Amino acid sequence: MENTISPQPALHLEEAAVAALKIAAKWAKFIAIVSFVLIGLFVLVGVAAIAGSSFTNAFYGYGFESALAIAIYYFATAIISFIPTLRLFQFATKAKKAILDMQHSELTQSFLYLKSYFHFIGVLILIVIILCVVGVIGFIIGLSLQG
Repeated sequence: MENTISPQPALHLEEAAVAALKIAAKWAKFIAIVSFVLIGLFVLVGVAAIAGSSFTNAFYGYGFESALAIAIYYFATAIISFIPTLRLFQFATKAKKAILDMQHSELTQSFLYLKSYFHFIGVLILIVIILCVVGVIGFIIGLSLQG
């Protein structure tokens, strides 16, 4: 029995699927680029918070400590946002290449990036929900202890 490797057949999708994927890739790229710009702005706000800490100390009485807390918040948000934004951009790029070249491997890779994007966002949403529930429980406990 002879093992032969047959070439992979060309990518075959219906026209409606190709059109939908093309539009989804364009919107994904747009959203990713806007998100990259916003991430850059978050980093700039963090740097500005640290740089402006002496100004706030002189006029408002709080300085470096509060500015550092604000900067850490913005830096952390930028770092957390970068990963899904990168995955969304990679999906858009690979999907467009898959459509142009009609390559199974590129399409598969694009969907793996999309899966990674949704996985990250899903886990992030679960973490936020858990933190909100813990916060509400802590708030209720705090109110009951005052009573």
